Amino acid sequence: MKKRQVFLCAAALTFAIAGVLSSGCGKNENGSKVNADIVNGGFEQGVGDITGWSTTGSAFSRYGVVNSDKVNGVEVGKAGNNFFSGYDAGNPQFTGTLTSETFTLGGTGKIGFLLGAGKDGEKCYVEFFEEGKDAAILKVSNTEFSDPYITDQLIRNVADLSAYVGKNIYIRATDNDKGEAEDYAYLNLDDFVVYQTEAEVTAAEKERADKLDSLGAPEFSETETDTTIKNGDFEDGLNNWLLLEGTAFGPATISDSDLLFWGNRSFNAQGEKFLNGYMAAESATGAIRSTKFTLAGDGIISLLLGGSPQSSIYVAVCDGNTDEELFTVSPAEHFVDPELSENMLRKYIDASDYIGKVLYIKIVDGANASPFGAVTVDDIRVSMTEEETLALMQEDYIWAQGLGSDGVASATQEYYSLYDYPYDLPVFRFTSYARNRAIKTNPSVDLTAYLDGVSASYGSVPADSFAYSVVKVSDGTTEYAENFEAFDLSKPGMYTVTYKASYEQLEEEATFIVEVTDAYHLSNGGFETGNLEGWTYTEGTGNGQISGANAVISDTIWWGERLPYNQGGNYHFDGWKANATESYGYTLKSSTFTLGGSGWISFKMGGNAACVKVYKADGTQVAEYANTAFADVSFPNINEGCRLATMTTFAADLSDYLGEELYIELCDKESASGWAVAFFDDIVTYYETAPDISALSDEVEFYYKPADGVQETEPTKYDIPWVEAINIYTV
Repeated sequence: MKKRQVFLCAAALTFAIAGVLSSGCGKNENGSKVNADIVNGGFEQGVGDITGWSTTGSAFSRYGVVNSDKVNGVEVGKAGNNFFSGYDAGNPQFTGTLTSETFTLGGTGKIGFLLGAGKDGEKCYVEFFEEGKDAAILKVSNTEFSDPYITDQLIRNVADLSAYVGKNIYIRATDNDKGEAEDYAYLNLDDFVVYQTEAEVTAAEKERADKLDSLGAPEFSETETDTTIKNGDFEDGLNNWLLLEGTAFGPATISDSDLLFWGNRSFNAQGEKFLNGYMAAESATGAIRSTKFTLAGDGIISLLLGGSPQSSIYVAVCDGNTDEELFTVSPAEHFVDPELSENMLRKYIDASDYIGKVLYIKIVDGANASPFGAVTVDDIRVSMTEEETLALMQEDYIWAQGLGSDGVASATQEYYSLYDYPYDLPVFRFTSYARNRAIKTNPSVDLTAYLDGVSASYGSVPADSFAYSVVKVSDGTTEYAENFEAFDLSKPGMYTVTYKASYEQLEEEATFIVEVTDAYHLSNGGFETGNLEGWTYTEGTGNGQISGANAVISDTIWWGERLPYNQGGNYHFDGWKANATESYGYTLKSSTFTLGGSGWISFKMGGNAACVKVYKADGTQVAEYANTAFADVSFPNINEGCRLATMTTFAADLSDYLGEELYIELCDKESASGWAVAFFDDIVTYYETAPDISALSDEVEFYYKPADGVQETEPTKYDIPWVEAINIYTV
């Protein structure tokens, strides 16, 4: 019997050394089982599995065992498939302990493990105990923590317990930090292993040294007489950028240029790398500066910049001797959500008055909160000549014109057409365009009058040198090439008008659309003109006002979870853009229409503040409909009832008012609380027969997220049923 017991122990030890977890073969003096090795020291039993470990408190829940590669956007460098992420285990304010099962220490007596986060080493640490003893043999904290360079990354540690070989040992990780995520008030752990040979120990120590060397503060050296900055394109990470303050910029904020945001949007980066502040917490602030340089050439400085509407985020050109900010540019100057947001656009600075002076570039993130509390930067060029600048201006302009015709492309093209360049752009271009129109049927419309306000430029050619004319009109099936001063628009539909600017032999074409509706339809009910043509409102950003230039957008999804708006066509009315202050209300009044057909109308509403009101032409109110479909539940799962900014189609019976002239008001109720925002689309005022509401729905796509899991990467289709609108108006 004794021989058999010895054989089993030896076999178990052999398997443990080979990396196979043992259930143990020894017992302590109390008769309890003692494992021959650390059980599940690499958390490889499975995601959400903490077999071999016991917990107290809430800081080390099973949800911390993950198979991802990153924490807070930082590549941690795990050892196997899984690791323990304190960030994912629960709220960073949670506290608790994670204790291993007891094992008999063998091999060299030296235990290796990976440790990350735990900024406050007095509150977050790993200890080693001999069974039965109250005092820890050894306490290890993350002494290498150095924000922003070494934070969540898993760093190899080697605990020398060689004096305790043959003893029964257990490991305890402790998190007593009640701080926030930005305090790194949690521990990341992985790969607890007993080294069997000194060669393994040596390899572990080298692993540690190599990783610390790769993650440490970047190199920095400067020569003031240089006429360029070093690494202005971030191809060498943050080398030759000096951290001035804060945690907004670190190794994690260097991204590959082919990275996309919001699923399919380009940052417009150059080369292989760019500075991406969104890889750090948006609450993080900070500043970095370039190497100093002596400004040469014709004194032009250029850079790609994006990311934020907050003016506390900017890039400055600074005096190299006094640190005075001589020039600043901010992404807030051009920011438009969603078209021009995190994507970068070219800025120019004419610093020619400082040629021969020592300067440097400073990048500042002073925004301590979202939304859009970060900056994106790339391709900083200094000491540019006029020739180099003109070539770059043309290159960017031509690139923008080839982007296509979606909302992002159009906004980018407009930016590069209207930008105030340091030199006259030697490209024949429009500098202002004809706007889209929404009108009622009319047998004689002067389309040339719609060119009022159109302008073009070509280098330094005087503005009055250009001619503008309509070229053709298309209704989708037929093209027309004459009678533009008295054009027949008596047929409802969407007309595309092509017009041109001319100068000598040069011509440039553009288009605008005219939506024509009859008496039974209100104008621009689907916002397909891309603007608020046909609607009356008070312009502005205060209470009761709408920012008309921004209120209509083309985005089909919202937020990082990619929820659908349930947009009907190419555009919809977006309350976030119409007025950014949720406590404010406003009203949008339609054109009048004659109620015909069955007397039913339909409309889409989203947001908790949305309501639709119906009036007779004389101002007598007859109906009011609230967004009864709104539901702040099961985010982001549309199939489980989540209805926030996602719109629902409502159908309303107004047949009591058949033949009467009516108008509609779209309202954001000032009294609403919680998601006090409104979204609208597809206001249809004519149905020949009453719609069969029970048979109607709108198909959308969303990305399902289990309650305790990771959001799916492939979309799920779902039909949002139509809802009968209930009139809540009482006289």
